[in-house]
Amino acid sequence: MSAIDCNVYPDLFFATKPGLVARAKKLCAGCPIQTECQEWGRTEEYGVWGGTSARDRRRTQAGGTNGPTLSDRLDAQILTARNRKQRVA
Repeated sequence: MSAIDCNVYPDLFFATKPGLVARAKKLCAGCPIQTECQEWGRTEEYGVWGGTSARDRRRTQAGGTNGPTLSDRLDAQILTARNRKQRVA
């Protein structure tokens, strides 16, 4: 994926459904400007920026762990299950 993905699918990067947030974060993983985007969005209240959700940023600002939360892990599992189901169909 590329930096253009967030411009092509802007609604995805401001989704609130866990599965869509996980998908946006996954797209960020291959982006060449991920680090810059993450820094830019560090104080943003909404959206996925540089692979971090608003929840991730709040947790980091509050001094929380940098590891994935239970919600993040569940989101990833949901996305993985959906991808498997789509491949089978």
